[in-house]
Amino acid sequence: MTERREAIEAAYKTYLQTIGDACSFCASYEQDAEQILRYTEYFLIFKNIFPYDTFDTLQVDKHLMIIPKRHLLTFSEFTDEESREFMKLATEYEEQGFSLYSRSSTNATRSVRHHHAHLITLETL
Repeated sequence: MTERREAIEAAYKTYLQTIGDACSFCASYEQDAEQILRYTEYFLIFKNIFPYDTFDTLQVDKHLMIIPKRHLLTFSEFTDEESREFMKLATEYEEQGFSLYSRSSTNATRSVRHHHAHLITLETL
């Protein structure tokens, strides 16, 4: 289960309304460049603008995302090169203590119709 604080959730919903039918990730590449931590050939590592507060009922420490540069909806649309690079990035961040989370394109709670995966670390007790 993922949750955001009420103020962050409200800001997120307002943000989605302001961009209308545009893809928020595609728009973010231009508008929120300071959120981009890393560029690779096929992906961006992006600091989540509206991070989760909790994940699996624990406090979130860091919340990043792996976002394809191309506007894609599913893993199945990845080229072989994109698949290899995605797995390399997922492995690299997993080794740094990040958990990987991605919703299917048909998941009702997926609010952005651009494939992405969340990279999350949790605060230790």
